[in-house]
Amino acid sequence: MRWLRASAALCLALLPAFISLTSLTVTPASAQGLIEYVGGQGFDPRDMRGLIMSMAFSGNEVAGSFRLTSACQGAVSENGGEGTFTAILTGVWESPSATIIGKWQGTTAPCAGQAPTQNFGDISILVQPGPQGQPSVVVTFTGQVAPTPSVHFFALKNQQVADGGGQTTPPVQVDYHGGVAFDPRDSRGMDMSLFFRGARVNGTIRVPADCTTTGILVGGDLSIEAVLSGPWEGRASVIEGTWGGTTLPCGAMQSIGDRGKLRIVIDKRPDGSPGVVVNLVDDDTGPPGTFFTFAPFGKEFVAGQGVGPGVAMNYQDGRSWDPRDPSGQTMPLSLAGDKVSGTIKSGGTCDFANGLFFPSVDISVEAALRGPWEEQGSIIHGFLGWQRNRLRQPAEQPAGHPAR
Repeated sequence: MRWLRASAALCLALLPAFISLTSLTVTPASAQGLIEYVGGQGFDPRDMRGLIMSMAFSGNEVAGSFRLTSACQGAVSENGGEGTFTAILTGVWESPSATIIGKWQGTTAPCAGQAPTQNFGDISILVQPGPQGQPSVVVTFTGQVAPTPSVHFFALKNQQVADGGGQTTPPVQVDYHGGVAFDPRDSRGMDMSLFFRGARVNGTIRVPADCTTTGILVGGDLSIEAVLSGPWEGRASVIEGTWGGTTLPCGAMQSIGDRGKLRIVIDKRPDGSPGVVVNLVDDDTGPPGTFFTFAPFGKEFVAGQGVGPGVAMNYQDGRSWDPRDPSGQTMPLSLAGDKVSGTIKSGGTCDFANGLFFPSVDISVEAALRGPWEEQGSIIHGFLGWQRNRLRQPAEQPAGHPAR
């Protein structure tokens, strides 16, 4: 199944004349520092566009501008453009634990010469490894026009130009290799690198194409932006967000941009063992998407978000979906932040006269809460430990022999 499909390219408008970005930057009042990056490159080595960026700092406020050159020669059609952004700095820039998170806006200028259009979205600027593992300034644009995110990187300047204050979290990198698809017919592998800063997760995913004669499956180079709920690799934890990038095609097929939703959990693999399960859902085709799995490390890397005072919820008088089952159910749950634990119990029913047999159950719950509980759209997702008691009909007694 193809999970990367064609969509419009992310465009950021390009001015014909090269103008210093410092003249485009909206400088905050009482600016404390100014830094300009040139020579930015795409994470995808086939992305020939260059990026330049300027930022002005005032306390924890950041105002900046960027320009992305276009590559429009022959069969290559990569759009460029320009825009501005405002953001908040946490920590000392360029320290590895610092983050710049904000909003950008700009205009598009397609290579084909169509009229420029508006685009806007989120921007994150972090210090993390580049494509070759070198420390870099990594800029991720998540926009309203595909593909999203769009990722470029710069060499570090090794300058500490501003201190945004606030509590910083040192980044934690977790690399997964040798991922396999759930579908045994899918021979593609997967490699994934995740970077955790508290509850914020970004990273990269690479799936090589399968261009064998038995089947052609497109691969991809993807970047991800997501949020972690619960401790990773906790069994009830969830990493949920978006992915975007370009396809790795076969033969003369053209590489295209694509995007979609991402969900990473600790769940059962096809062989029944727990694993890191990655679900990629294309925005065009929708769920269920494609599933890959990795062997887990079996330890806790980061705490994630959501710890707080526990709240007890005691649900009584539950009923089965089967209207013939008269046995009631109880579900006492305990919520601590986004962590949910508890039990689900049912006494079962043995109606031998009418041939109705509903076994008793005792289920332990270990899960994570997504969204405000009992509001529409909220979800409790996790693991169940199931114990079911079999029902036995009393053995027949010999005639004239009293039952014991």
